[in-house]
Amino acid sequence: MPLHLRVQRGSNAGAVFPLRPGANTIGRTAENAIVLPDDKVSSLHARVDVNGSVCTLSDLDSTNGTLLDDVLLTQPARLRPGASIQMGNTTLVYDEGEMAADRPTTSIRIIVEDDTRPQFPVAWTPEETTQLLPPTALGIEAGELRRLYGVLTALYRVTSVINRSTTLDELLASDEWAREEVGRCIRS
Repeated sequence: MPLHLRVQRGSNAGAVFPLRPGANTIGRTAENAIVLPDDKVSSLHARVDVNGSVCTLSDLDSTNGTLLDDVLLTQPARLRPGASIQMGNTTLVYDEGEMAADRPTTSIRIIVEDDTRPQFPVAWTPEETTQLLPPTALGIEAGELRRLYGVLTALYRVTSVINRSTTLDELLASDEWAREEVGRCIRS
């Protein structure tokens, strides 16, 4: 029975890593058996030891720690099928059996807020994106919704550039795409 870790959330979501007998190190650098391109993951972050069908997870004194099923790992722990492992901004799931990669993220759940109870943008699964709309948006057309999503995406990109800039000159010298995004936001 193949043992593996599947990236559920992170920059390489959907990737599947088979676990080999012995030590399987996890970290940001290439010398690890499992490489996670995540700045919040230590160079040598954790290790999964495979002994027969038993897998044990150990944190290797990582800077940001390792969570196993939302609990900070302070000592080696046995992995059970479906266990969630979080390192930095990456979430892995331990499983036994066939190594099927996740489907790409395509689901968007839209919630119409009402005035009686505030709702918060919480995704039900890592594959979903949640968007909140005011009650007045009930009759909104799909094309308009796509246009508004494009405007919000452009605004996000522009604010990211502004956030990284320390002076006005640096901001104005930003990449050409940033100027295009600003123009698109102004025209919308």
